[in-house]
Amino acid sequence: MISKPIFVSLGDPSGIGPEVFIKAINDQKLRQHLSKIILVSSSKVIEGAISALDVKQKINPISDVNEAQPDSVNLINIDGCQDFVLGKPTFNNSSFIIECLSTAADLALKNSSCLVTGPLNKSIIQKHIQNFTGHTEFLKKKFNANEVLMYMTNGNLHLGITTTHVPLRVVPNVISRDLIKNKYKLLHHGLIDIFKLANPKIAVLGINPHAGEFGTIGDEEQNIKDLVKELDLGPQVMFFKDISNDLKNALVSKSNIFVMPSIIHKKSVEGFGIAYVEAAQYGIPSIGGKHGGAADAIDHEKTGLICDGNNLDDIYSSINLMLENKKYLNLGKNAKEFVNKFQWSKIIEEYKKILN
Repeated sequence: MISKPIFVSLGDPSGIGPEVFIKAINDQKLRQHLSKIILVSSSKVIEGAISALDVKQKINPISDVNEAQPDSVNLINIDGCQDFVLGKPTFNNSSFIIECLSTAADLALKNSSCLVTGPLNKSIIQKHIQNFTGHTEFLKKKFNANEVLMYMTNGNLHLGITTTHVPLRVVPNVISRDLIKNKYKLLHHGLIDIFKLANPKIAVLGINPHAGEFGTIGDEEQNIKDLVKELDLGPQVMFFKDISNDLKNALVSKSNIFVMPSIIHKKSVEGFGIAYVEAAQYGIPSIGGKHGGAADAIDHEKTGLICDGNNLDDIYSSINLMLENKKYLNLGKNAKEFVNKFQWSKIIEEYKKILN
């Protein structure tokens, strides 16, 4: 049951936000709560979405949440929306988009309630706000918050992200002991206060290959473990390292890409790379490093990609390339076929040929 109003900012008028909103409120689970859903936008935007979807929907212009009706889109109208074409973002609406977001955020704070935001084009907003990188940073600055946590949830899975909207090459310079400490606290309190989990478990994904391998491939993991002890969060935090085969297989099978761009560290180098083969068994393509045995387990540009593990730009480009037009689907299909040659029965036959 929704007891407090939910304020909605649609994002870019020419984007997918208005369409998603109209489709969402036509779901019976939400439709029964229309009087609690308050849209902060322009009648031009919402009328355009209703027309494009060819649906019947009443609009109720309001100036106060108490005027909301149970059978209408309850709209707090914001002036200033310029003409737009769906699918073609316009710089002329940058100030309008921010005005809607800012007003909706203020109303949510005033009513101690919830804010829902639609997607926006950051390059468009930067015409109005220099160095704008996203909702997270905007709301942090607007409300003078000391720290914020980008948080995602789906059923029993809750995910907190340490860094927000920064290029991959910058991440190592952004992560600090204080940052991780603050994110831990926010995540821990959120799980207890918002999701009412009495004794939440927090799993920490390893940063380095092999989660640092006891300091031989980076000591960041050990630093985080020391921090967990300092914060007395031992019972709530798990580190994914020595996990069961069942959990490992479940995680891999739900992935789109397996990324392990191995490097040479001192005298240590990745051997054959059986992890790539394990991923391929599930039809998951891999991105491996050019050093070591990755090339034996990955057929470059057919079952995955080989990159320079020491070059963050190369890793980033490889991931983008694989995501482009969902190329990972075909690469994964090829990988599943390619990996058959590593079956023990076939390897034994090859040894027999050599011995004979």
